[in-house]
Amino acid sequence: MHIIKGFVSINSRAVADHDQTSVIGQLTARSRTFAREKSVYSKNTDEDLTLTVFSSVTSANVKEDLTQDEVDTSLELASWVDSYIRDNGVNSNSEDFKTTLAQRFPDYQDWAIGDMLVITDNHFPESIEWVDPNNDSSRFTLWFSDASFQAEYDVYEILVVPPTANVDDLLESHANVQGYLAEYDVTRQIDRANDLAGMYPYTALRSQSYTWQDANDGTLQLDINWYTIIYGPAGDRRERIQDAIIEYVNGRTTGTDVQWQSVLPDLFSPTEFMLIPLWDQFSVPSQNLLPGIHSPFAQHERQLALTKVILPDFEEAHITTNLSFTGTLYRSLGMLTIGSPNNRDLIYKLEEHFPDYMLVSTSSTDFARISPKTQGFITLLYRIMAASENLGPEYDLPLDMVVKDRDGKRFVASSYQGIYFLVMSRESYLEVVSNV
Repeated sequence: MHIIKGFVSINSRAVADHDQTSVIGQLTARSRTFAREKSVYSKNTDEDLTLTVFSSVTSANVKEDLTQDEVDTSLELASWVDSYIRDNGVNSNSEDFKTTLAQRFPDYQDWAIGDMLVITDNHFPESIEWVDPNNDSSRFTLWFSDASFQAEYDVYEILVVPPTANVDDLLESHANVQGYLAEYDVTRQIDRANDLAGMYPYTALRSQSYTWQDANDGTLQLDINWYTIIYGPAGDRRERIQDAIIEYVNGRTTGTDVQWQSVLPDLFSPTEFMLIPLWDQFSVPSQNLLPGIHSPFAQHERQLALTKVILPDFEEAHITTNLSFTGTLYRSLGMLTIGSPNNRDLIYKLEEHFPDYMLVSTSSTDFARISPKTQGFITLLYRIMAASENLGPEYDLPLDMVVKDRDGKRFVASSYQGIYFLVMSRESYLEVVSNV
């Protein structure tokens, strides 16, 4: 599938005041930084409307140019939407407008309409999404509202500026690394960042500090800064920046994982907990349109065996000693939890971080008896579980979450209180269970 994401500018709806932005059809300077390379299209017969394509990739995330048919389709539909609303007016019900679009363009499928925004005495959709099943299928998402585009655009690019000229310099002794850092100072890093950005304004420039330590003497430490140039607000997240730095190092180093874990443990050996919801166990199975309710029971021996398959890099003794089971209020799911053997704080049981975790609703008065730290964890846990349940090719992951691949299995990950939580996706879990 070809996945296309862009913004529709409508000149006649723009406001001239530089301090204001039209509700519909006006792209701000900040939003233009969300991609380095953009494609701009317009029709010779309609100079009022312009399409700026920010992302055009295959399902495998490979860049692919729009065909002329795809350009024509986007411009025709966007132009029709603007003209129809001017001539007829629409109400605030997005379902009504979706029906109108489906009737006008019957060859397209899977319509999704954003909120209907108020413009004077009319309404206009903040975004429109559809699939053209022809030519191996194309999925279009076009925004008309700049505010919505800034909140929902999920594609990003991160460029990394290392603290030394050569990343493998960081694998050397304390004295050598200290010299490299002095030579490749902040001024040179900023110059390098400007060279990388070139003519493309960026969304954010971030400095991420990590503690470097000598591989042979952990007491010899240095603070080092990595700069990152970010295009798109979705990339302005600590976990995504960290992943970009790790990918940058792995693509250039001759060192081993063990070497990097010894000199940059915060980056290469973060504190992690694996959370495995028991997606296959039901108290009440799905019935017609009603989703099933999961069973919180778990058989000890089965869950031990299953965890060993899911986490083959964890030694059996570590799993036997540290695997915990708990329940959740999210669809009554039972859940296995275990900390990574590489956790430097030597804490492998989730209950040691959140001893007051309990199964009470966030709307219950008893929820106030839980510490703020644990309240935040519970709220995040239910959000990650929802994402893990729905994760698939067409699912838009929340901006504060990423997908991690571990031994061919997919986990949804997010960080909280300096800990990375990886929740196994329903899809991957059921695939493992079917083969055990």
